[in-house]
Amino acid sequence: MVEMGAMFLEMKSLVEYLQLYMTFSGINIMLLLGRILKLMDFQPRLGVITHTLALATADLTHFFVIFAMIFMGYAFIGHVIFGYSSSHFADITASVNSLFQNLLGDITYFMEDFKTANGLNFVVAMIYFYSFNIFVFMILFNFLLAIICDAFGEVKANASESVSVSTELGPMLNDSWRSTFRSFYRNHVPESRVRRQLKIWRGENPDESDEEVFDEPDLKVLKYDDTKELDMAGLKRVLRRCVVETYQRSAESNFLLSNRTGGGGGGPSNPFFKKKNANKDALATASEIEQAAEMLMKQMGVPPEGAAEDDDGPSELEQLQGSLEKLLKAQQRLVEGQVKVIEGQAKMADRQERLSDLEKRILGVLEKPPSGR
Repeated sequence: MVEMGAMFLEMKSLVEYLQLYMTFSGINIMLLLGRILKLMDFQPRLGVITHTLALATADLTHFFVIFAMIFMGYAFIGHVIFGYSSSHFADITASVNSLFQNLLGDITYFMEDFKTANGLNFVVAMIYFYSFNIFVFMILFNFLLAIICDAFGEVKANASESVSVSTELGPMLNDSWRSTFRSFYRNHVPESRVRRQLKIWRGENPDESDEEVFDEPDLKVLKYDDTKELDMAGLKRVLRRCVVETYQRSAESNFLLSNRTGGGGGGPSNPFFKKKNANKDALATASEIEQAAEMLMKQMGVPPEGAAEDDDGPSELEQLQGSLEKLLKAQQRLVEGQVKVIEGQAKMADRQERLSDLEKRILGVLEKPPSGR
């Protein structure tokens, strides 16, 4: 008997371990499903679900806060009013479960307890049941659907411009089919053969795999003043600032100079007051600046020197950042000075106009013949 008891205890422990293993396996499958949905983001139309939830996260958070307050309020009300007479509201847990089952369509508590109530309890039960279904089930759930549909509409509008999965898979399947049955499609050139020929024309080894070809490029820098270096991030900042300053100084931009001049007349010799019908949205985008920086670094970049940084003083990168900050401040002061110059020119033009009016009046008075007596 002792051995049998020990065997049953061991079997019980094994069953508990098996249940724990099955539980963790189920959780692992749920996480895998979430991971699969996350991996679908590479294709805009496949990632509609995750993009919709990500876009509606803020609104859903506020909605569920309000929903939890109202739902738990009804659960407490049901426990206080019907807890003594209904097993479905005997405690808070039972109340929450009963109301959640109501949202799923199960109204057992209504059929068993509320319809059989008498007197005032029947009236209160009907008010409680119908108010919960109208306010929570109908109104709040429609708010939830409105939030999700609004986010889905925005994501769908953005994804409609992208290529669909069928459009991407169609050429691949067509090429695989024609390559497999090459005897029936004698004029078909496989895609692998085209890639191999392109590698040969580029002077690369056609037998190398794509993973070996697209290795991470070597780090390069631009050298200036014989000793200083500029990395990719610094080059992007310099190009971005140059683009902004160029458009601030041009007459075709929407930036500082063109906005502050207003309608005050500047002379024809002032280039800042010229009006052209050029496109005012021609400012370079971040992707164009990044492409320009990559092209410059690829053509003019050199491997950085492996000199160790001096621990006692600032590094070259810190010195360069300090120089860039000083340059930006100087450019800002230059822009402010240019604004003051433009305002002065406007005032000067106004005074010149007044002076010309005064000269015309004087000439008019002098040209009049003297009146005879």
